[in-house]
Formats: sequence, C-alpha cells, structure tokens
Amino acid sequence: MIIHSALTLTKEQEQLVLAEAKKMVQEEKIYNPHTVEVLEEEGQMALRVIGTSPIVRVRRITGYLSTTDRFNDAKLAELHARTTHGCCQNDLDPLDRLKEKSMPDCAWTEKDQKKVLADFV
Repeated sequence: MIIHSALTLTKEQEQLVLAEAKKMVQEEKIYNPHTVEVLEEEGQMALRVIGTSPIVRVRRITGYLSTTDRFNDAKLAELHARTTHGCCQNDLDPLDRLKEKSMPDCAWTEKDQKKVLADFV
C-alpha cells in the first residue's frame, strides 16, 4: 500500500501506519486496498484506507446477464449498436425538445407548452 501524508513520517511511524491499515482492512473488509491517507484531525493522527469498488456493472444482452469482458464479438456489437432512449437524449432541456419536435399540423399554444413542461419538472 502507498502512504499519502502531509505529515513527515519516520520509517517506524510508516510501519505502524501500515500495520494499523492492515488491521482496518480486515475489520472493515475493504476491497483491494491500495492507499493509506494519513490525516491530522484535532491534534490526533487519523487513517483512511482507500480501495477499489467491488461493484461491477452487469449487462443484459439477448437474455443473458454478464459483464462486458465476457461478451463475444456479436454481443459486443449489439451493445455498441444500442440507442439511448428517454429524456436525456441529446442533453436538451425540455423547451428545446418542444421546439425541436416537428408537428406541422399542430400549433403549440403557451398553455400547451406549460402542460408539457410540467411533466419534465
């Protein structure tokens, strides 16, 4: 593990910090610890052990749940060919989306616009 500290530590202190960090890893079940931060809080030395997240994104392609590192070429192609749906499309705000809609037979009144915008808020 790497020690990050604004304080100057002796070799003995570094060894004590690493020993305490190892205890913290086992007690708090920290996943894949890589860094120990040494902080000074109210005149006391405090440690924070940083690890990577055990959360893995699982995707569903053609009915199978798996991580993308296990997908074959066809499933990866399907994943990349997907289109996004919903309100976040093109990062437009609701009023811009209203203006962008092509409805030649319909004239939007201000009252209609307010009704539609109320759904987005």
